[in-house]
Amino acid sequence: RKAATGKAKAKAKATAANSSDSDADGLTKPVGKCLIVGGGPAGALAAKALTERGYDTTLCEAYPHPVGSTAKSHAYVISINPRGVRALKRCGVDPFVDLKDETGGVEVCTYVRHGTRPDSFPTVIRKDDPSFVVRRQHLTASLLRIAEEAGATILCGERLVDIDFDNRIATTEHVPSGQSTQRPYDLLLGADGIHSPTRTLLENAGLLGPVTREDDDMEYQVALFPHWRRVLHPDCVDYTAAPEASVHTYADRETNTSAIVFPIG
Repeated sequence: RKAATGKAKAKAKATAANSSDSDADGLTKPVGKCLIVGGGPAGALAAKALTERGYDTTLCEAYPHPVGSTAKSHAYVISINPRGVRALKRCGVDPFVDLKDETGGVEVCTYVRHGTRPDSFPTVIRKDDPSFVVRRQHLTASLLRIAEEAGATILCGERLVDIDFDNRIATTEHVPSGQSTQRPYDLLLGADGIHSPTRTLLENAGLLGPVTREDDDMEYQVALFPHWRRVLHPDCVDYTAAPEASVHTYADRETNTSAIVFPIG
């Protein structure tokens, strides 16, 4: 057991040496300063990964709370498919172990595809590898917690105002107080969504070509129903072939205005 412990310590030291520089006293110092703009799932997971690779990482999220927007129009559900689950695991996060209890996420292997008519018979598809269906706000809050535990600095209520690309300095503003802070960086990561201030500043500086943005009104039209059999066409379609934990999707926008996903735990 002692030999195994010694090997583990040696491996940890070698990893630290590879991911950071050492000063004259032998103490490790960060590879560099990383600033991440946006505290969604992508930004939170990047904060964890980059911190573990030796960066002094600061994440700035404009919303004052880790769950992000609490508007009902943004209360949508994410279905992380098996490929996404494998990606999370490679980053050291097993959603079925590390996130399920905290987020209330559901393990799903069955998908029910509906046609364009409410009385059409659904197609039930079963897959061997499960997906992880979870509310985006809960997923975000959990991943930010994990990133903070890894050593990243998480600043909520801090929005990006300007970037001096020549000198690598970003200016952020504390939303409640209006106080500005200049943040030097070696690596800048924009994970701030479709209305990205980071991308806009890159475009304005001529560092990024013009980007075409297309808003989709289907993006947030998702609902979570605890008892879908009672509310979803109970008299028209037989759902006995689908288990309680299943995802329901619709084929057209008109029907999608009601709901697109029905995960049950």
